[in-house]
Amino acid sequence: MAGSSRKHTGRKGRTAQDARNDAAVQANEAPAESTDAVAIDGKKGLTLHVVSHTHWDREWYLTYQRFRMRLVEVIDNVLHTLDTDPAFRCFHLDGQTIVLEDYLQVRPQNEQRVRRYVREGRLLVGPWYQLMDEFLVSGESIVRSLFVGRRIARDFGSSMPVGYLADQFGNISQMPQILRGFGIDNCILGRGIQLEYNWPVEFVWRSPDGSAVLCSLMAWWYNNAQRIPAEEEPAREFILRIAGAMTPHCRSGQLLLMNGVDHLDVQDDVAGIIAELDGKLPGMSIRHSSLPEYIAAVKDTGIDLPVFEGEMREDRGGSVLAGVLSSRLYLKQANSRCECLLEREAEPLASLAFIHGELYDRDFFRYAWKLLMWNHPHDSICGCSHDQVHREMVPRFDEVEQIGEDLALRAAHAVAARVDCPSPALVVFNTLGFHRTDLVHAQVDFPLGPPTRDGVRPGRDPGGEGFSLWDDVGREVVYQVSDVEVVAQSVLSPIELPLVQWVKRFHIKFIGEDIPSLGYRTYRVDPFVRKRVDSPSLAPYANALENESLLLEIAPDGTLHLLEKATERDYEGANAFEDGGDCGDEYHYRPPLRDEVVCTARAATARVSMVECGPVLASYRVDLDLDLPVRRSPDGRGRSPERQISRISSLVSLAAGSSRVEICTTIENASSDHRLRVLFPTGIVTEEATAEGQFDVITRRSRPPADWAGAAPTRPQQSFVDISDDADGLCILNRGLTEYELLDDQDGTLAITLLRCVGFLSGSGDGPGIATPDAQCLGKRVAHYALFPHAGDWLDARVWQEGHAFRTPLRCVQKGAAYAGELDTVHRQHWRRGHSDIQTGTLPTNDSLLEIQPEFIIVSAVKVAEERDSLVVRIYNMKTEPVESVLVPGFECSRAWRVNLDEDRLCELPVTGGRITLELGIREIGTIELEGDQIWR
Repeated sequence: MAGSSRKHTGRKGRTAQDARNDAAVQANEAPAESTDAVAIDGKKGLTLHVVSHTHWDREWYLTYQRFRMRLVEVIDNVLHTLDTDPAFRCFHLDGQTIVLEDYLQVRPQNEQRVRRYVREGRLLVGPWYQLMDEFLVSGESIVRSLFVGRRIARDFGSSMPVGYLADQFGNISQMPQILRGFGIDNCILGRGIQLEYNWPVEFVWRSPDGSAVLCSLMAWWYNNAQRIPAEEEPAREFILRIAGAMTPHCRSGQLLLMNGVDHLDVQDDVAGIIAELDGKLPGMSIRHSSLPEYIAAVKDTGIDLPVFEGEMREDRGGSVLAGVLSSRLYLKQANSRCECLLEREAEPLASLAFIHGELYDRDFFRYAWKLLMWNHPHDSICGCSHDQVHREMVPRFDEVEQIGEDLALRAAHAVAARVDCPSPALVVFNTLGFHRTDLVHAQVDFPLGPPTRDGVRPGRDPGGEGFSLWDDVGREVVYQVSDVEVVAQSVLSPIELPLVQWVKRFHIKFIGEDIPSLGYRTYRVDPFVRKRVDSPSLAPYANALENESLLLEIAPDGTLHLLEKATERDYEGANAFEDGGDCGDEYHYRPPLRDEVVCTARAATARVSMVECGPVLASYRVDLDLDLPVRRSPDGRGRSPERQISRISSLVSLAAGSSRVEICTTIENASSDHRLRVLFPTGIVTEEATAEGQFDVITRRSRPPADWAGAAPTRPQQSFVDISDDADGLCILNRGLTEYELLDDQDGTLAITLLRCVGFLSGSGDGPGIATPDAQCLGKRVAHYALFPHAGDWLDARVWQEGHAFRTPLRCVQKGAAYAGELDTVHRQHWRRGHSDIQTGTLPTNDSLLEIQPEFIIVSAVKVAEERDSLVVRIYNMKTEPVESVLVPGFECSRAWRVNLDEDRLCELPVTGGRITLELGIREIGTIELEGDQIWR
């Protein structure tokens, strides 16, 4: 199906007409716009597909457990209806499988009934694990939701082959390619595009790589037939009015009527009502149907359809609820930490350990991913729920971090123990898919005696004053000591109670040079030779930082003046803070009519102090006091006359050899009802900014189209946003700061949101008007971001490498450290599972799991296959032209396959000279499976 192309850079947040339609449905009337007696052409032969369903927000204005009590009642009644009414054909369980887990934890006795109806096609489940927000989680998280959800659904009997996106707040550009990667060729969605410019409800949606799916827009929402009247004549009128409204926008003659809505019970008499109506509607038939049947019927028509390309964020009337990009940013930051930990650290490290005979604990990885995805539904990660909902999310993130960190540490120590190098030594791991030279934070422990049970500190300190550090080719490495302390380290063992090891601990920093892709490099510690290597300081004069690439000066107002030496381009006024009022809610930013905007640029006096100065890293702290209104005014139209000081402290750091300036900003927020942003004037005249998305990089205009009334100018980002011209540019990197705006000014200013503080879940009918004092984000908040000036555009400068490196620091472990006692647990598990004991001293001091070329190929995942003892590597092409990708495994790879996102083998790839070559199209995602005979045995 092809045709014209349309490009674009609901219950919650919909148009006024949508609200009127909802009100009409609640009153058991048809949508209001059909009251003009739209004629229905009997020759069209309309088919009306009535789909019984519920939409299940796992948590929102009620907590998870309170909603689960309702969920159990709903599914109980669905099962009873299926048991007692053979004419009730099927019920759609919202496209997600997490509801099965939630239900069966409480009603395990009903598992066989659920399985029976899934097998029979009367209870439709999957394909998703949960209905995540697409823009606030990583592309890999979206893949894992389908990966997990489809497996659960298939285990129950069948996974619904429909890409159901009922209420996501907009849709990412690569969703068609992701769906196609799981064999799904269609999509039914509720947001991101609207019926303008004579756009029909059926169309083709195409990703940048050319992958396309058949789409159907629920333009009248997923409750357009929420509850059909029981009496025949009112029911007939109700259906006719709906059909009259939909027909002008429907090209296929197949109309989708969604019988249900959020959290409501099944309409158990709907099958009988439909039977009564069938044959009594002019020129149309009506059936109790399903989403797969509806999609099949649209396909069978063979009609020509228009094509939509790219992301869907059509925000007329604020319909994509853009304010959620910055609501409760602490949740987005925690999610970013967890995603990076699992995707970019724990899984690659465990894969590296796996090829050398270590256990890859699939069970713990599955559990960690599920636990993380519990926080990804659109009302959860978006930060637009009841306070208690978000309080319960925080410990889930904490648990994911605990599991992910332990998986990563066990794997790193297991590999370090095998390296052929005497202890003590530092092993630095690079878990990204390109060589890196970057800052390493390390600790070096010197034991102060043997481990003891009593934990008594030794009476004397036999440790030396220092040591020397050497790389694996015999060059001495400059390091910088940040702190020295004596600490008690627990030593755990599976065969006796914990012991206490007292150590003298040096906290050091050094530059890890040329750490291999997805690999490691070893640094030897010599405790007996302390040499002093003279290196220049990175703070050449007061309030300045300088290395080979950059010169930075801190102005009296606290802003930064940055010079990029290679291009001689400078950037002034960076890291200014702008604060304005916000009278909106968790869904929408709304400045007050009488706003007062406070900006530190040229209007503040900063206190600057040196924090650390050395040859490896230098840092200044910049302190500012913001005198801000305490809250919004009582009438909600301005800011209060009462004022309070909010303190901002920025730690500005520059490392030797680095091309980026890192900033950690701490905010002591004492005010409510406001938005705080950090500003970066670029001096580049442009109306476009480029930001990382999910398996994509998106260039967006600074302002939404003029006819998008009520649309927000703020946009989503993953690890970076960049502005550049033909010569050079400035990229802002971030850790979990998901909202940016390119301001409509003369300076090409990028604004990154640090805080958005509001007091209500909803103030405009997008949800209940519940007070949410926690959403004011009072108290201490911390934000991490960095400046990366560069030559050329974002592609020339490979800005994603800086962004990913900023989010994923090099990881360093000490071989032979006290933590080695924990390794006994791993070895014992190996013995119990039939694995061989660890072989120490068998690995080189510098090694790589996998090299990938060219540099425009991004590694998204490195993991062990779900059902086979082989490695799975997912990559994607960043360029807008096809490329030839070459993979060079660091082990003897005997066979390789191209697999889909579900890890089904598609075709075997030749392994020639230890290299695998495959073609990747424009922005194409490729998944490869690698097998080796001599490993994982």
